[in-house]
Amino acid sequence: MKILIAVDQGLYSDHAIIEGARIAENTWANVTIIGVKSYKKANESDKNNSLIKSVKDYRKQFLNFFDKGDCPYPVHTSDYELMETGPGVYVDSPVLERAQKELKTIAAGTGDPLKEIFVEANDGDYDLIIIGCTGTNDCVWENNLLIPQKIVNEASCSVLVAKDVKKIKKVVCCLDHSQVSQESIEMINQLVTFHSAKLKIVGIAEGDNLKDKVENKIKSILKYYTAKHISTPEIEVVAVSAFDAFISAREEASLLALWMEKKSFLAKIFSKTKVTKLIRESHSSVMILR
Repeated sequence: MKILIAVDQGLYSDHAIIEGARIAENTWANVTIIGVKSYKKANESDKNNSLIKSVKDYRKQFLNFFDKGDCPYPVHTSDYELMETGPGVYVDSPVLERAQKELKTIAAGTGDPLKEIFVEANDGDYDLIIIGCTGTNDCVWENNLLIPQKIVNEASCSVLVAKDVKKIKKVVCCLDHSQVSQESIEMINQLVTFHSAKLKIVGIAEGDNLKDKVENKIKSILKYYTAKHISTPEIEVVAVSAFDAFISAREEASLLALWMEKKSFLAKIFSKTKVTKLIRESHSSVMILR
């Protein structure tokens, strides 16, 4: 598994680092932390130095999540050296001989954060992007950049928007009635496990004729989670006509996960505009699965 954690110098980026470390602890993923900044003058050395310092601090925060004896990543500062690979872009060269997994860090002070995140995401073939943002009713980055919403809607892989670090009591997973990837099912397992949360599986039915099919799909997924020793999940089937109301009434302490692969049923009924509104208004983290 490969995880890309996108951060800037806002406090909300701490949420992304914490969630990334939690998932990495369970999956032993290869991880990249990319720090970006929207500078008006991209190449001013003092600003780049500030971003480099922030990226180093985030890397340290990530590594502090692990016991040094069990950490799969290089843990010593000497294992990393940030080198300028282009104007305003610095990439480390970690010494990996003593490590089982890669932890890469990038500082990109080019003035176009969204471009830098997508360049790395597309080049690196990541399975998951994690990004933090400010709280309810805005979900923006510094300078009012709507980066989290744009990444959620345009990324080809799964995206976790880490809203805050408060206790997640329940993971509510809305699944397609026809197809869900094994990787997405396993990701939900990871979220439930490290949050010690309850699981609710939600299917969406387009009329009574699909209700049985949806229920059968949920039952097959339920067997997987039972085998993983997850406490018996709640199960609910929601009609298409009632889905928007269901999303609006979600519990505050629940993490909402939506299967939104390009050809999925959910992607057809839940538009990008609705996803943007969900990300903006949600009280807690949201995951878009692909």
